[in-house]
Amino acid sequence: MTVDNKSENPLKLLKIKRKGSVATLIISTLNETLLVTEESLYQHKLVEGIILTLSQLEILENESEALKCENEATRLLALREHSTREITLKLKRKQFSNEIIEKIIEEMKSLGHLDDFRLANNFAELLIKRKPSGRSYICSFLQKKYFDRDLSERVADMVLSGVDENEQAEHALNQKVRQYAKFELESARRKAYNYLARRGFSYNAAKNAVEKLLNIENEVEEN
Repeated sequence: MTVDNKSENPLKLLKIKRKGSVATLIISTLNETLLVTEESLYQHKLVEGIILTLSQLEILENESEALKCENEATRLLALREHSTREITLKLKRKQFSNEIIEKIIEEMKSLGHLDDFRLANNFAELLIKRKPSGRSYICSFLQKKYFDRDLSERVADMVLSGVDENEQAEHALNQKVRQYAKFELESARRKAYNYLARRGFSYNAAKNAVEKLLNIENEVEEN
C-alpha cells in the first residue's frame, strides 16, 4: 500500500471507472489505481465520495493485486504456453506477492491453462522430430524450458519408449555424415562421436551409428 500521509488525510474514493465486470478505483492519497470486481463494489457499498477505512483499503488492495496478477498471467498465456515455473518467474518480476502468485497459478491449473506434463511432452516430441536426440539431451532441453528434473526425466522416458536408439542415432548422424566424410576417417569418427554424445546418445548407439554410416560413406568415397 503506497499512501501519502495516510494518517493525516482521509482515504476518499474519488472516482469509479467501470469496464465490463471490473472497476478501476481512484483513491485520494493513493499513488496507484485499484482494480476490483462489481461484486466488491456491491459488497463494500463503494460509491464515489465515500471515506474508506484502512481495513477496507487493505482488502481492496489485495483483490486488486490478485486481479492484476490474473490479467498478467492471462496475457502471457495468450501469447504462448508457459511452464508453471516460467510464468511464476515472470509474475515475480512484476513484484506480485508469492501468496497471490500461488493463488493465481492454482486457478490457472484448475482451468487447464497450465499443464506442465502436456507442454513438456509437446516440446519433447517436437524436438525428436526435428533433431533426433538421446535421453540426456531431452532432459537437459526440458530443464532449460523451466521444467523440473523429475518431470523432464519422466517425459523423456515416455517419448523414447518404443523408439530404437540406434535408429535415432543413425538418423542424427546422417544429417552430418557428409560433412564429417571430408576428414580423415579417425578424425571423422572423433567428430561424429562427440556430436552424438552432445545429442545425448549412449556410447553403444553412437558406436553403431558411427561404424555403420562412416564406413558406408568411406566406401562410397573410395568407389
